[in-house]
Amino acid sequence: MYKRQLGNLPALSVMGTGGMRLPCDANGTVDLDRMQEMIDFLIESGVNYFDSAFGYHEGQSEGAFGHCLKKHDRSRFHMATKIPPWNFDTEEGLKDIFQKQLDRLQMAYLDFSLIHALGRDMWEKMKRLNAHEFQHRMRQEGKIGYIGFSFHDNSKALEQILNEGQWDFVQLAMDYTSWSGDIQNCYRILEERGIPCMIMTPLRGGALARLPEKLQTPFKKMDPNASPASWAMRWAASLPGVAVVLSGVNSMKECRENTSLFKPFEPFNEEEQQACQKVVALAESFQGTPCNTCRYCMPCPAGVDIPGMFWIYNDLKKFEDVNMAKWRYGGEFTAERLADKCTGCEQCMEKCPQKIDIPKELKQVHETFTEIKKASE
Repeated sequence: MYKRQLGNLPALSVMGTGGMRLPCDANGTVDLDRMQEMIDFLIESGVNYFDSAFGYHEGQSEGAFGHCLKKHDRSRFHMATKIPPWNFDTEEGLKDIFQKQLDRLQMAYLDFSLIHALGRDMWEKMKRLNAHEFQHRMRQEGKIGYIGFSFHDNSKALEQILNEGQWDFVQLAMDYTSWSGDIQNCYRILEERGIPCMIMTPLRGGALARLPEKLQTPFKKMDPNASPASWAMRWAASLPGVAVVLSGVNSMKECRENTSLFKPFEPFNEEEQQACQKVVALAESFQGTPCNTCRYCMPCPAGVDIPGMFWIYNDLKKFEDVNMAKWRYGGEFTAERLADKCTGCEQCMEKCPQKIDIPKELKQVHETFTEIKKASE
């Protein structure tokens, strides 16, 4: 397994295993027998980085890792998990959660501790509760090795958090389709500061593993035998500032496929980079509305998240990932922000540089997702 050593971190397998999509039975309970087989295989294959969080699988993930890793020598792997900012409002609450994480994992210490899903607003709460100071105190006590955070905000917020703390690494949600946006600025900021990056969701929640045939032509021309998932994983690992690329796996088949990409690992060449750019350009040609998320239309008097609605609609048109789109519409976006709340006042149209008939397009968005919901019932 290909390993990379960046910053002050130890040598880590560039492929890491995430704990958000573990194998489960029909009742949603993590299948420990199947997971044990996977963990054993991954460690024997050289994977040495495992990532979980307090709330994954409704609190089962950390305990499942603890159960499956306890048979292995502690020196063979690094365990990472995340402090959940929304689960405590006092410093004592944070202390209790951290101890519960160690108990679940059946470990005396964490190799990597992250504050989960930081953005500007949540960082203000963490400062009030001295969460970052707690991480450093636990490191002094030998209960934490390396300190970081997973991030969900813009590059300006990232700079603020970096300036106000002392961090060993940062975890970003990034894939080759998002590279043209602000996430590239986030990566460059980390690269310039010499802070290693962990990449989560390199497969865009699975969409890039299930890439529609209409988008695969540039990849097929380069290598007809390579899977869409392999392109996404290798793209992420080819960035020099990336220490670990995380992938959630729930079968032995996925474990074998993922590990094979890094034994040995071949970074992207220029021609392969161009193939990814061609796939992105091809995907853009299938979007449903020409919204560029400039947000000039906002705020909406009725409360609709207009750019958000067009984003999930366009994503559906491009990648045909119905499950992800269904989850976002009415899941990631709350009811008061959905397209059906549009009153047709047309104030947004006066501000739109693209001259989009926004009420008409929002109606189409709502009709599309209503049909998807009905089809799944």
